[in-house]
Amino acid sequence: KECCTGYCKPGKKGKAGRCRCVAVGKECSAGQLCCGKGTCTNGICTKEPVGPACTADTCPYGCCLNDVCQSAANSQTTAACGTAGGACAVCTGSDICFAGACGTWTYQGRFGAANNMTEITGLAISADGLTVAVNDRISNTVFISTRPDRASTTWTLQSQFSTLIDGQTITSASYGVALSPDLKTIWASNTAAQCIAVWTRPSASSTTWTYQNRFGSLADTPDVEGIVVSNDTLTIWATDYTVENVTVWNRPNTSTWAFTKSATLGNSTDTSYPIQSGVTADTLTVLAPSNQDFVSVYTRPSAASTTWTKSTTFGDTVTAKNACTVMVSAGGTASLVLGSDGVNAWTYPGAWTWQTKAIRQGSGADELTNPLVGAMTTDGRVAVFAEEGTAIEVAVWTFE
Repeated sequence: KECCTGYCKPGKKGKAGRCRCVAVGKECSAGQLCCGKGTCTNGICTKEPVGPACTADTCPYGCCLNDVCQSAANSQTTAACGTAGGACAVCTGSDICFAGACGTWTYQGRFGAANNMTEITGLAISADGLTVAVNDRISNTVFISTRPDRASTTWTLQSQFSTLIDGQTITSASYGVALSPDLKTIWASNTAAQCIAVWTRPSASSTTWTYQNRFGSLADTPDVEGIVVSNDTLTIWATDYTVENVTVWNRPNTSTWAFTKSATLGNSTDTSYPIQSGVTADTLTVLAPSNQDFVSVYTRPSAASTTWTKSTTFGDTVTAKNACTVMVSAGGTASLVLGSDGVNAWTYPGAWTWQTKAIRQGSGADELTNPLVGAMTTDGRVAVFAEEGTAIEVAVWTFE
């Protein structure tokens, strides 16, 4: 009996049941046995029944096909996954490949009108897409809203607090906002005090927020409009509209709220009038918008390095017109770029590649009205945008 990698060679009498099975995710041919009661589908052994969907961000090679993480070097998946392994299976119709799945960005609903907000200048969304922090510039108030699950369109105001510090009584001081992964810390910029202030609460369900500390200066943070925090909350990226750059701030551990500046990225050309930058989960890549119709990409060799290099740019007057806000998935394979004519979807299968105009700007129910800032979940499945239409509210979109 002569068997070879899971099936008997043609003309031999060996029983297939006595041959080694092919592991799930490996190449197979018709008639081969797949381990774990899997089936050979499209040349790949696939789980049966199909298990939880994988994404480009969760796969080691960035390629998800038939619900199995694939290697881009696999000859059966090269065509479907791309030679760089950064895309997903070939999509059909109007679907695009975004963060490892085929689909389209679909309008889900709006919320926040009842909060009587006057100008939303900062947005942050939790990884599960169930909590959104909104910074209202005129009232200097952060609103935290929640919903029970991703399918729900009913958002409830969970808590709110004033971002004024040091006895301030002025208006129009608060802009950017960031939310920690555990939902217990918020960073909010204060343009009157030229700083970023830190606020905390004892639990994710608490409605009591307490001011902790501030950092920044007139030279470094005069007009911060976008804030990104690392998963370990030890690093902050502050996007400043006035000095037109992104500053990087660090603290040594979670026992202190004292952040110090470690680097500055950008200039008046490469990061012209930016509002919000995107940062990958490994903290090695920053995507910073430029009002001059492109996005600048900055990288560093390691998470401990303070040396950042501009590696490339992408976008033009059609695909990143007046780019002001950039959102990126955790694995850095997908990005949404908000500009003056809507939201463009980009993916990274080895180089940043434009996919489509994902969301158009306009006055329709399924369009964005005067959006300035947005935020996206780390898995690239939910995005929220600030709108200034008939009401000041938050528009929610899902990728499905």
